[in-house]
Amino acid sequence: MMRVLVTLLCAGVSILLLLRFPWLLPCVLAALALGALILTWSRRVRISPRDGVERLLRRYGRRPTDFEHYVAEIYRRMGYRVQVTKRTGDSGRDIEMRRDGRLYVVEVKLYSPGERVGREKLQKLQGAMIDADAHGAVFVTTSGFTRTAVDYAARNGIELVDGAALEELIRAVLSA
Repeated sequence: MMRVLVTLLCAGVSILLLLRFPWLLPCVLAALALGALILTWSRRVRISPRDGVERLLRRYGRRPTDFEHYVAEIYRRMGYRVQVTKRTGDSGRDIEMRRDGRLYVVEVKLYSPGERVGREKLQKLQGAMIDADAHGAVFVTTSGFTRTAVDYAARNGIELVDGAALEELIRAVLSA
C-alpha cells in the first residue's frame, strides 16, 4: 500500500512540474533516452598481447559470460560474423558465427588450467551443432581436454581450442 502511495505521489509531482515547466519534458525524455543507450551499449572488448590464460582467468573469473564476448571478438577479427547467444537457454552453444554462408556453433568455457573438458561437453556441443544444422563446431577453453574428448572431437569434426591454442589465436589476430 505504501509503495502505491509513493508512486502516486511521485507521478502527481511529476505532472505538476511538467505543467509548470513545459520545457522540462524534452529534457526528461532526452535523459531517459541517454540512460537507455548507455545501459544497452555493449562494452568494447579489448584484446591485448599480454592476454594469456592466467590473465583471462583473473579478468573474467567473476563474469564468465564476458569471456564469451572476448572469444566472439577474436573470431570477429578473423572474419566471421559473430553473435553471442543469450545467457540462458542457449541450446548448448554460446556463440553462433558465420563465414562464406556457413554456420558454426561455439561453446566457451573459462576453466582453470588443471580442469579438463571431457567428452560429455563435446557431445552436448555436437547435439547443438546438429540442432542448428551447422557446418561445424568449435569448443574454446582456457584449460585443456581429456584424451577421450580429443578422440571424440577428431571422429566428429569438432575443432578444439585449448589454452595454448587460444593464446596463439590472440597473437594471430593482433598481428593481422
